[in-house]
Amino acid sequence: MKYSTLCLLLFILLLPAACDVESTDNGNLDGFWHLEQVDTLATGGSLNLKEQKIFWGVQYHLIHLTGAGQANNFYLRFRQTGDSLYITQAFIEHSGTAGQQGNGDEPLTNDSLLQIYGLQSSNEHFIKVKLNGKWLILKSSRLQLTFRRF
Repeated sequence: MKYSTLCLLLFILLLPAACDVESTDNGNLDGFWHLEQVDTLATGGSLNLKEQKIFWGVQYHLIHLTGAGQANNFYLRFRQTGDSLYITQAFIEHSGTAGQQGNGDEPLTNDSLLQIYGLQSSNEHFIKVKLNGKWLILKSSRLQLTFRRF
């Protein structure tokens, strides 16, 4: 075996040991989801949002809410179990240089800003009705949200 081939093989074998890679166990939940429908459980009402640009981007322990022609985007912290998704905190996304006063994400104090995204509060529990590579259906105590992977 040539010296250069041996060095390359050694590099490939040692590379994983040298890196601390944070991984997620979100499975199919990770990704970019388009909110397509919101159903009101108490009344049976349904709101078709297929033509609206309302997105949930899920990565690691954050959900990024974007679109809907809103002035603000939001970040949600979450945790999940096999059958549930728990929203634990919400933040307003602010752009700017970190460390300067008035910039950086700040905790959300007005939960009504989340309603267009299918959330009633910044602390909410959803049952995962369906989760696969194409569809996500979440049900809270009041609403059912249907997403398509984008």
